[in-house]
Amino acid sequence: MKFRKIQFSFILMVSLFFICSSIPTFAEEDVLLGYDEGKQSKAFFNADGSITVKGITKDSSIQMAVINVENLDNSDDSQNYETTIGSDGHFTITTAPLQGFTYRILYVGGENYFYDEYMLVSKKMVTAELLEEKKTKVAIKKKWKEINPKHKGQMFMEEPLLKAPYKAGKLKASFLNDALNMTNFVRYIANMNSNIKLNNSLVNSAQHKAALLEVSYDSNSPHNPPKPKDMSEEFYETANPGWENLHFGQFSLANAVTGFMDDPGEHNLQRAGHRTSILSPNLTSVGFGYSGYFSLMHMSSSDPIELGYHYDYIAWPSKGNFPISFAEGASVWSLALNENRYEEIDKKKVKLTITNQRTKNKWVLTNPVGYVNNGYFYANPYLLTFKPNNLDYQEGDTLTVLVEGIRKSDGSPSSLTYDVHLFDLDEITVVIDNQEQKYIQPPVISEGRTMVPMRSIFEELGAKVTWESKTKSVYAKKGNTTVTLKIGSKVAYVNKKPVKLDAAPIILNKKTTMVPVRFISDALNTKFSYDPKYKVIEISTK
Repeated sequence: MKFRKIQFSFILMVSLFFICSSIPTFAEEDVLLGYDEGKQSKAFFNADGSITVKGITKDSSIQMAVINVENLDNSDDSQNYETTIGSDGHFTITTAPLQGFTYRILYVGGENYFYDEYMLVSKKMVTAELLEEKKTKVAIKKKWKEINPKHKGQMFMEEPLLKAPYKAGKLKASFLNDALNMTNFVRYIANMNSNIKLNNSLVNSAQHKAALLEVSYDSNSPHNPPKPKDMSEEFYETANPGWENLHFGQFSLANAVTGFMDDPGEHNLQRAGHRTSILSPNLTSVGFGYSGYFSLMHMSSSDPIELGYHYDYIAWPSKGNFPISFAEGASVWSLALNENRYEEIDKKKVKLTITNQRTKNKWVLTNPVGYVNNGYFYANPYLLTFKPNNLDYQEGDTLTVLVEGIRKSDGSPSSLTYDVHLFDLDEITVVIDNQEQKYIQPPVISEGRTMVPMRSIFEELGAKVTWESKTKSVYAKKGNTTVTLKIGSKVAYVNKKPVKLDAAPIILNKKTTMVPVRFISDALNTKFSYDPKYKVIEISTK
């Protein structure tokens, strides 16, 4: 098992605020393309392009629901629709077929509940599930190659002036872009929308804050340093926009982002607040500041529904394929529930289990009050942070996380489970007929040759494989093709004809026979290609 060394540093944060609302129950078979999670309604497109809006109110004085449906791509395309509200408080309105993609639903009729409430519905909605499905290992590795920090040399276009008249200084664009790219990458592997933008105003405020902290840091209130007497009010006010992450230490800004995600330090265990701020579904834009010792990240937000993003929970490490290096660095793991879909977590009932599917080891955590007998487990109203003692895993492992004892927002009992597939960003990935393969023993480079697990690949290609321990020989058969090879020999036999190998077969971990990848193509008549940039082997039988 590989471990990444964790450099513990001090990281501080500002509090995040979320809106909590209850929602009604609707038929689960309804496909949501729009959802007003903060209120009591939902809306979705129908096959003919019309929009159906469903709602509920407990106010018996309201008899009519009137909505205005406005095309956000064409403000002239706007129309009112109305319907009576049933005796049970429910109503349903369906519009005429519409041509646009995104619409604002505004309640313009009725008193109390319906007045001045609105939501958005779009054909462009994105779900966490859809993002996870697209997050293949190959896609992650390509994304990692694209965003890998590229800046070298001096960070500043203009050095900060740390005395009157103060100047914040300016950072080079490539230095800032590395941090932005890292922000979008960690959101990408967490199944989040990863189109966060760099905001010049936030860059300016973050750089002012970094300079301010250099001359006026207060350990008792790191985020609110006092104003130096010789500093202008304008400079001081520019440095304090509100939502920020703060990192101590001489790091690059990209490393500061990974430090926020690891969230080390005793005071960060309960909330993993730096991480949850970066993974907030509300996040839209960021700015970064750097002074040589302080790294700042300033952030702004919007309603996730307006952003077209829907999710059930946000986990780190996340569901699906996940780079092992990002898992190993985390001080705790975290799971944030969507506050509009779940009730607050009941500390007396919640139970969390992690299972390693390879070793079958299990870690069970209850009583989430901090340090417990077998690890760390803490419950916030909608957030769990956890890490069992002796949690062991290696690349290629699948860890299953099961959370029990939680409730949906309508009060019904619920649970959730997800699998984390750990892999190395530098591993060699095998793709057979466009399907990524998952192997306990991944391919390796041995003496300059790419070696792959023979049994796993042969069986995936439809061959039957047997092992003869006395002669250390492997036999395979597929249809009319027979294959024989011997550990340590550079000669194999296909239908009894000798085939010279690039490298002799080897055994890894006392049980896995590894053969040169090109032999797969020679033996079973498949098409083979290797992309050295992304380390991807593609095998095709078609």
